[in-house]
Amino acid sequence: MAIVKLLRDGQLTLPAEVLQALKLAEGTLLHTEVRNGVVILRPLDRKAAKHRIRELVERAWQATESLSDEEWECRVTKAIAAAKREERKRLRR
Repeated sequence: MAIVKLLRDGQLTLPAEVLQALKLAEGTLLHTEVRNGVVILRPLDRKAAKHRIRELVERAWQATESLSDEEWECRVTKAIAAAKREERKRLRR
C-alpha cells in the first residue's frame, strides 16, 4: 500500500504501480465516489458513457420535439440526473 499526498486544488498523484496495475494513462477519466468515509476511484468506460449519453439525448429529443428549447434543456438535465442516480445504485451492488 502506498501513501499519497493531497496537493493544491485537491490534486493527487497515483503511484506508478497503481497506474500500471489498472492500465491508467494521462487523461483517463475516473468515477469518484465516497462510501462510508472512503474515497473510491474507478476508471470510466468512455465508450459506455458516450453511448449512454447519446441514448439519453435521443430519448429526450423524441419525447420533446414540440417543446421550447428551455423546456427541452430542463428535461435533458433531469434525465442526466436520473441516469447518474441509476449508475450510483449500480456501482453500489
